[in-house]
Amino acid sequence: MIRKLQQADTNQVMQIWLNGNMEAHPFVAQEYWQSNYDMVQEQLLQAEVFVLEADGVVQGFIGLVEGYIAGIFVAGQYRSMGVGRQLLDYAKQRYNRLTLSVYQQNERAIAFYRREGFAVSAEGMDEETGSAEYTMTWRAQQDNAIQAVYIHIPFCLKKCNYCDFLSFAQPAQMAAYVQALTTEMALSAAQYTVRAKTIFIGGGTPSCLPEPLLEQVLQAVQQYFVTGDLQEYTVEANPGTLTEEKLRLMKQYGVNRLSFGVQSDNARQLQMLGRIHTFAQAQEAVQMARNAGFTNINLDFMYGLPGQTLAQWRHTLEAAMALQPQHLSLYQLKIEEGTQMAQWLEQGKIEEFDDELALQMYRTSQQMLAEAGYEQYEISNYAQPGYSSAHNQVYWRTDNYLAVGLGACSWVRPLRWNNSFAMADYLAQVQAGRLPQQEPEHLTEQEQMEETVFMALRMNQGLRKATFQQRFGQPIEAVFADALQRCQAQGWLEEADGYLRLTEEGRVVGNVVFLEFIQ
Repeated sequence: MIRKLQQADTNQVMQIWLNGNMEAHPFVAQEYWQSNYDMVQEQLLQAEVFVLEADGVVQGFIGLVEGYIAGIFVAGQYRSMGVGRQLLDYAKQRYNRLTLSVYQQNERAIAFYRREGFAVSAEGMDEETGSAEYTMTWRAQQDNAIQAVYIHIPFCLKKCNYCDFLSFAQPAQMAAYVQALTTEMALSAAQYTVRAKTIFIGGGTPSCLPEPLLEQVLQAVQQYFVTGDLQEYTVEANPGTLTEEKLRLMKQYGVNRLSFGVQSDNARQLQMLGRIHTFAQAQEAVQMARNAGFTNINLDFMYGLPGQTLAQWRHTLEAAMALQPQHLSLYQLKIEEGTQMAQWLEQGKIEEFDDELALQMYRTSQQMLAEAGYEQYEISNYAQPGYSSAHNQVYWRTDNYLAVGLGACSWVRPLRWNNSFAMADYLAQVQAGRLPQQEPEHLTEQEQMEETVFMALRMNQGLRKATFQQRFGQPIEAVFADALQRCQAQGWLEEADGYLRLTEEGRVVGNVVFLEFIQ
């Protein structure tokens, strides 16, 4: 595990630092390192230092100062075991440019950094030791650039009764938040190589921002993330929060896809869900978007609602298709802990939905949408030909993505991290010029392989076996032979054209299948 340095690590880290310097630099007097011991120890706790720990033992550490590598040190018994490379890879995921200084006589270190893509960019002299040194530099290649960006707007006019997302109705904080959000975009653009092919502004309800604040967000996105490679740019919106001016601004700044949270065409169901709009307002919002020139529209609907009948769901699907959206996302309601609906369930005001009826609704969705020309390309998502969501597929293919905003989650292999969930902390961190990131999680290769499989299996296309082998250096059969055999024997999994995919029966029990690949 790679994590931030803690005070309890100090003795281990300093011993590694002292031994490493004396062994690697026999041409420097040992007294030099011993005399600097106390100063370095004091600086460590104030610097950006990350340790690689296993079973409570610190095997190595890296010190960083705004993309400058102050040093990589590995304990003697763990050298030549990939520890230094893991620490360096960790730094490469955090910065798109790294520099370091290395003594010219330290040929072993120079060879290591050259293998890792560093090149000598300058020569100089360490005045304290009198030793010649190189400055070496690494830059991220365009191929490693982050190609998907998510921007979180946590505000809503009202919290829905089923929602457990990080959202709330606090309009007084909007201006301060948007200012911090644009600053975070600037900080992120300086640290990561971003050439976005897809951008998604979600929430919350981004469309509830007043026009000036919405434009401020759109301007920052354009300044820091938009390049000529941009293919899909989505903004989430709720009926009743859109204006012609907001739609004009979105078009002006390159937004080419809208996603509306509609959820139902039934007035009673909308009220139960806590939605603040009517279905008539949803119809008006879709027409307004079309009049503004938007030709790629997604609508979200939910089934498995308390008291909902199959006939009602059929009617909802007919009403949804009558709006002729290019994309439909159909989700079964899951009552999450801490929501108003969870409280109602506990109080006996609503009942658990019948699994068999939910399955009938799912099958009905498949049939009706297929007849209408929609292709199911993921368990919950349907699109007219050519309108599958590029951004969503980034998540399902476990490609790298950067997320900004309160509580936003990023994935830049092998690291996953969340931004701060507390508004006060988020604002303070950004105002201090720091990215508001919590401690990143370093996923092991096994964990990455597991996620690659079960996320890709969500898509009808499935997992491309060649992609798995290219990413991990071994065929999927070498890692998950037992799971593959069990799933195929159950009729849940099939192979065709170099892809592994769920069968129709497999989709019904998808969560069971996914668990087979988690060890």
